[in-house]
Amino acid sequence: MAPQPRSQIPEKATAVSSKAPLGGEPPPAGLTSPQVHPVTLPPPRPPHAPPLRQRPRPRRLLSRGGARETWQIRSICVLHLLSSKRVQSYRRVRDEETSLMVEEIKRLGASSKPANLTEFVMSLTNDVISRAALGKKSGAGEKNFLKIIAEFGVLLGVVPLWDYIPWLSWMRRFDGVDGRIEIVAKALDQFLEDVIEGHRVRERRECDGDELDFVDILLDFQRENENGTPVDDDTIKAIILDMYAGGTDTTSTALEWAMAELIRNPTIMKTLQNEIREVVGSKGEIEEKDLEKMTYLKGVTSESLRLHSPIPFLVPRELTQDTKVLEYDVASGTRLLVNVWAIARDPLLWEKPEEFYPERFLNTTIDYRGPDFEYSPFGAGWSEGVPWCYIWVGGLGAGFG
Repeated sequence: MAPQPRSQIPEKATAVSSKAPLGGEPPPAGLTSPQVHPVTLPPPRPPHAPPLRQRPRPRRLLSRGGARETWQIRSICVLHLLSSKRVQSYRRVRDEETSLMVEEIKRLGASSKPANLTEFVMSLTNDVISRAALGKKSGAGEKNFLKIIAEFGVLLGVVPLWDYIPWLSWMRRFDGVDGRIEIVAKALDQFLEDVIEGHRVRERRECDGDELDFVDILLDFQRENENGTPVDDDTIKAIILDMYAGGTDTTSTALEWAMAELIRNPTIMKTLQNEIREVVGSKGEIEEKDLEKMTYLKGVTSESLRLHSPIPFLVPRELTQDTKVLEYDVASGTRLLVNVWAIARDPLLWEKPEEFYPERFLNTTIDYRGPDFEYSPFGAGWSEGVPWCYIWVGGLGAGFG
């Protein structure tokens, strides 16, 4: 049940909007085929989503700036926060929080008490991100911060009519969304301001040798690069906000769906648990070096990410020139929405796409790290979070044993 070879993907597997533009702007184009990806996306430019571009901007929390600034910030994140060495340094945090979660699930199971998996996985991802980014577990302040981020995401997801009919933009003063965004953004800004100042005070008072968190690293970079890439406090806030928004909800959603499928499919759960026992043995916990031998665990996780993509659309892209996509003419400036959810459920690409079948990934060259656009749950390219998902799914699966 492996995906069809790329050469067999028919042209009709692609769907691109060809509606006439409203109000003088090119319409969004929905891409639902991996074949289109290499044709249309290069050369992209970082998009400015209309709800952000047209709304108030409390400092930089609502704006990434221009293309040059965006790539500078991205380079900082890749080199200093998300490098393989840096991510590996947080394994202890991940393993400690995973062990605490599994032990709590086992304790509840032994007492025949129900376990709310949604709360468990949210707490797990929140605590790991909080310790990595801020240097401490989620307390009352951090939990309130996460609630504000959730509300912020809902508000930014509002797509008003004037984004598609610009001459109706005068209506925005009556919808109340701008005011709510302003309030939420100020609350986020104040929390992050306190976090940064707290790290500066702690640094002046003591240096206990603990692992550096994201704020520590960014503050060090800020001091050491006064004449280089500018990293002011607003940039640090924006980066931390991105880490929270991108690392908590999507990961917890992926874990929750994986466990839901395992519970619904006890035979698959048993097969996974047998593999875990065979590889892990008496040591009880899955280590990263064990993943090379755990093909079924990878298959379960990959299949869950395929069937239940944490994000239905990838980050919007924008064409910088007129492009021909198969039989369609796509205008420069068109915003591209890559529908990974539709691609992952396309019967032209996957046999029985609605079925949860981990075996389809056991004998295939499809890899989330490469140019296999038919399987891109988090977009193309390397994602450091996927190996973490393997370990978390395995830990949860073992906990139910």
